[in-house]
Amino acid sequence: MKFIKKQKSKILIGILLLIIGISVIFLIKAFVYPSNGPIYGNRLNGIDDVEIKDNRITEIESSILHNDKVKEVEVLLQGKLINIFIDVDNIDADEAKKILNDTLDDFSAGEKDFYDFQYFITNNSDKDSEIYPIIGYKSKLSDIISWSE
Repeated sequence: MKFIKKQKSKILIGILLLIIGISVIFLIKAFVYPSNGPIYGNRLNGIDDVEIKDNRITEIESSILHNDKVKEVEVLLQGKLINIFIDVDNIDADEAKKILNDTLDDFSAGEKDFYDFQYFITNNSDKDSEIYPIIGYKSKLSDIISWSE
């Protein structure tokens, strides 16, 4: 008991420092790891109004596959970005680009104004081709697809 009376001020300072330390740890955690909200934050606000369902993606894929020059197609939706991968069979770059330009007709005006599009064209049957791969991008703010070659 004598020890506690002699060290009373040191014990109080120690307890106070411990409380301050724990508070600082919680504040740092709050800044480093904010709330458990959505991954994209508020960037996906309004996506429910122009949501693209899985059955719609399947329809778009089958629409692209109707072209006999297309061997494989995959449409992936990631947030506000639609990735379209196609593998074509022995066609020139302009014809492949036309196929993907036509895919924009499968989307409504509201969808084109909300989503960004990325296009990836490959030709796996001709691995030595200098033309492929071709990558295209259409921003929601643009009306045309920009192509890399």
